[in-house]
Amino acid sequence: KSDKLIKEVEIFIYDLLGHKVATLESGSNYTAGLYQTSTWDCRDDDGDKLANGTYIYVIVATDANDQESTAKGKIAIIN
Repeated sequence: KSDKLIKEVEIFIYDLLGHKVATLESGSNYTAGLYQTSTWDCRDDDGDKLANGTYIYVIVATDANDQESTAKGKIAIIN
């Protein structure tokens, strides 16, 4: 376990054309190495339900020294 402080975490959802459709999380003061969870209702930033399909998630974590770490992956919505 690390005691490194993660100053901010942001999670973004993009469609396959690269348009940002949702911002899921914007939080602060997490400890690196500890798992956090976030839930999402499959709605875009305007509150509209997203269509079935594949989307890209991007997680950006910024530490106390303003160094960013990024993780990316795919997520599928099937209603």
